[in-house]
Amino acid sequence: MTATPTSEAPVVETPSHEALAFDTPARKMPVGKTLARKIWDSHRVRQASGGNDLIYVDLHLIHEPFPS
Repeated sequence: MTATPTSEAPVVETPSHEALAFDTPARKMPVGKTLARKIWDSHRVRQASGGNDLIYVDLHLIHEPFPS
């Protein structure tokens, strides 16, 4: 018996090749921190319960001699 489109044969969909390419362990790896997040985390003094952070900001002055 041959299955025809009007018969009751189950339809099995297979994922495309492109869909399989994105389902690799490399795509499921956690994303690293951005530079801004690393700086923020290293300067955080306290994290409040409301989601606000207290950060430490140091003042750095550069001495630039003026021409005489």
